Amino acid sequence: MLFFLEQQQLHPKPTGFNEDNWTASCPSGGNHFIMVTTLKDEWGSGYCRKKGRILDLKKWVKELE
Repeated sequence: MLFFLEQQQLHPKPTGFNEDNWTASCPSGGNHFIMVTTLKDEWGSGYCRKKGRILDLKKWVKELE
């Protein structure tokens, strides 16, 4: 998951709560972020009302291109 976020230049950063929780820039380009958990390879954007697993994120990024 983190490797994909880095490839997409979404700048993943640890939240500091624990080693599994991260934030990254939202691929929609808005001034908000997505929450990521590496434990289950899940992500979500409350602002965009999108969430899912890594395959869902890859599909959404492709749709946004």
